Amino acid sequence: MRIGIDIKVFRHNRAGIGRYLRSILNVLQIVDIENDYVLFSPAPVHFEIRNPRWKKVIEKGNIPGPGIIWQQFTLADLAKKENIEVMWGPEQTIFHNKPKGMATVLTVHDFVNHRFPETMKKSVLWVNRLFLKRSLETADRIFCVSGNRRSYFLRFIFHFPRTPEFLPRNSGRTGARDAARFFWKTERL
Repeated sequence: MRIGIDIKVFRHNRAGIGRYLRSILNVLQIVDIENDYVLFSPAPVHFEIRNPRWKKVIEKGNIPGPGIIWQQFTLADLAKKENIEVMWGPEQTIFHNKPKGMATVLTVHDFVNHRFPETMKKSVLWVNRLFLKRSLETADRIFCVSGNRRSYFLRFIFHFPRTPEFLPRNSGRTGARDAARFFWKTERL
């Protein structure tokens, strides 16, 4: 299977979601030898690829603007050109113009924009306000990083015909191996 991952977060973020994503990708390179991975970014990022089945696509596209603009107006075309079967949005947003036949997985980390909006950087708050709900509606699969996030989602946020999933807490290679199976099982998408 060809799996695409939006890695634009690596341009500026070395903590939080960036650290989370980097950790998962480092382990996935070791444990997942069946799938092909294509990592997408609008600008050069530092991430070492060690698996021959992985590659980076760095392409800005024709529409200038911040990363969310690139994601919404360029990323779907790049993914289609690379024959991506499953696209993962690890930053709580994913493109809304999903190509036919492409499944999407969205990771939800928190709902700070709902609970404590005053603590957020204004640009991140507006991205969440403008794109989170539609991203959740568009995604074929929603992955909450903890049972607590999933519970909050179910009680307070949105009403969907499907329930977000979450992985039980595991650590190390076993946890990443479980994550790979969890994310990419096509019969579950």
